[in-house]
Amino acid sequence: MSTEKLYECGLCNSLDFTGLFNITDKYNQKVNLVICNMCGLLQLNPRKSEEDLNAFYTSEYYNLYSLDDKKNNNPRWIIRKEDMAARIINSITNRYNSKGKTLLDIGCGHGFLLKNALSKKINAYGIEPSSKQAEDLRKEGMNVVNSDIDSYENSANRSLHPEKFDYITLSHVLEHVSKPILFLKKIRNIL
Repeated sequence: MSTEKLYECGLCNSLDFTGLFNITDKYNQKVNLVICNMCGLLQLNPRKSEEDLNAFYTSEYYNLYSLDDKKNNNPRWIIRKEDMAARIINSITNRYNSKGKTLLDIGCGHGFLLKNALSKKINAYGIEPSSKQAEDLRKEGMNVVNSDIDSYENSANRSLHPEKFDYITLSHVLEHVSKPILFLKKIRNIL
């Protein structure tokens, strides 16, 4: 059973929040977006504990969010995800000579961004907390490590990734992180 509790703000440790919205999504997952009244950080709060979040990604996530023939996946959702990935990669390729550069997508999910990056000749790598999703992406030929950023350095298959990356992306990830400054420092170490 999932337990959600109110966490201190990841930036300033305040417990003074204003709720922006509180919904239950189509997969029966609670989504509580708040803004910290002290520093203005938007975050999901209350949220799952680290243990519950890890359990979610190792079991429920794949069943709820998989793209397989048994699901009635909404084509508009897929188009939206593909479009978002294209916009992110285009913002890189329009600004930089990115061919042959390295990109790490943290929380790569279904690999929309990885596939788009590879199509633009960017060497794309991923980190994905769902073991099944990471396995499926590896079967498609993508270089994905099943991990979170905290255990990435010691993960299986990490040796197949470069030590440093030219670009690091994360989409729909940061709002789930309990300590965003520490998270971003870990990312900076491999950028």
